[in-house]
Amino acid sequence: MRARILVVDDQPDIVLALENRITWMGHEPLTAGDGKEALRIIQTEQPDLVLLDIQLPVFSGVEVLQQI
Repeated sequence: MRARILVVDDQPDIVLALENRITWMGHEPLTAGDGKEALRIIQTEQPDLVLLDIQLPVFSGVEVLQQI
C-alpha cells in the first residue's frame, strides 16, 4: 500500500533526506516548512502519516498537533 507521508520541518536538508527515503520506500512524500503550511496540507491532502518537528516557525509542532 502506498502511503502519503507529510514531512514538516523548517530545515531543508532534513526535509530532503526524509523525502528521498520516503520515495525510495515506495511512498508519496508531501512537505511543509512551517506549521501553517502543514495545517493547510493536512486539510487539503489528508496524509496517512505526519512526521512533525516540534520547533517550527508560525505554529509550533505542538500547536499543529493540537489542531489536528
